[in-house]
Amino acid sequence: MSERIPFSWPMHLDAYSKDAPFLAWVDSGVIHTYSYAELLKNSSSLALKAHSRPPAEPISLPLTDRTPKKAILASSYLLAGVPFSISKATEAGKNLSGSHSGGRSPLDPVMITLETSGTTGKPKTVEIVASQIDHAVRNLPTPFHTAAGEYWGHALPLHHVGGVSILGRALSTGGGVAFAKDTSVEAIQELLTYVPLKGISLVATQLQRLLKHSDSVERLSTLDAILLGGGPLPLEVAEQALAHELPIYQSYGMTETFAMIAAHRLSDTPAEPQCIGKPFGDTEIMLQNGTLHLRGTQIGGTSSEAASSGQPSSDSWFDTGDLGRMDQQGRWIIEARRDDLILSGGNNISPLRLEQAIAQHPTIEAVIVLGVDDTEWGQRVVAIVEPNPTTDESTLQAALHPVALDTWIKKQKNIHSYERPKEWIILPEGKTIPRTAIGKLARKEARALLGDR
Repeated sequence: MSERIPFSWPMHLDAYSKDAPFLAWVDSGVIHTYSYAELLKNSSSLALKAHSRPPAEPISLPLTDRTPKKAILASSYLLAGVPFSISKATEAGKNLSGSHSGGRSPLDPVMITLETSGTTGKPKTVEIVASQIDHAVRNLPTPFHTAAGEYWGHALPLHHVGGVSILGRALSTGGGVAFAKDTSVEAIQELLTYVPLKGISLVATQLQRLLKHSDSVERLSTLDAILLGGGPLPLEVAEQALAHELPIYQSYGMTETFAMIAAHRLSDTPAEPQCIGKPFGDTEIMLQNGTLHLRGTQIGGTSSEAASSGQPSSDSWFDTGDLGRMDQQGRWIIEARRDDLILSGGNNISPLRLEQAIAQHPTIEAVIVLGVDDTEWGQRVVAIVEPNPTTDESTLQAALHPVALDTWIKKQKNIHSYERPKEWIILPEGKTIPRTAIGKLARKEARALLGDR
């Protein structure tokens, strides 16, 4: 009889350091911990209860309220090998629509069902099978692992793949997770102050906010690694991080790969902040029809072959929808999302590249670039600008006048005439570009700022 595909993490108490902490969190300046011995006990109890459920029905976990208890619960199910589903909209006792495939091989079952973040489009449900989790933690390079007694900082949403994968990585090595009480800068600063971290996972917006605090910068500089994910790294933030010699790694991954498949140290290619380096393990990257395609044991997704068989296939190429290129050293650089591209006058325009250029303007706090339907151009480029709140009103009125902005953007290097915004929307005081819970600009929601355009 064939054996079930194993997870990478040990399944027995004697494989872990019994008293080693699995989770640590800070409450009013006091550090609380939850040991591996406690986790194994809880996991065993949940496994026994799960045996009474139908095998094709995953446990439903509502993880939008980010608490240590929920992190422990998700980790216990992972350790027990009990399938569960996660969604921002999930309610206890309800399953995601189409979340679990009874047609999967019992030797490689669906373990986690969750939604993509949906910041640029409609969220979709993705199934993560046991072998993907296994290979994801096996492929991860040593610098991103934690040993018993070491902590990795966790300040990401639990209902996103990045948040769940941090728990899985710790379980694979017996390391610890330092769990921030929320995703705010204040909560991250609390972790940095009270818990000795080996590394931490952040998004660029969190890093940008931390860079405004000298004490946070000092503590971040002592870490072995700061993993950035979830989107592009703005050039201005990259330059600040390099100036402080922070150990920044720009990572790349998605829900279909159970988080990252590549990560690259920023200081190795300072002129290319979107460089993700080379893929981990057996993962391959290929450029086809202008977009990056992935293949390997860590890849799930919806390729035609995988869809027809009902299972992810390591022999199938998965279309990420991301545009990119490879440099002369074989390192990959992410350029844009295909779905975000603006087609104007027959030219493909990357909002990311344009946003990074506009963000260098001294009186602009944030900017998002969108394409709007246009009878002449197909789409016209519109830039929505959030003014710097510390700049006085008279300076803002002069600097952010459309004519002044047009003059300024013409002077920026490497911005072609067809890329320049044909319209500028300056948000009034008190109004901001929509953001997600962790501070990423929400492109889909930002379209509401366009009004009737």
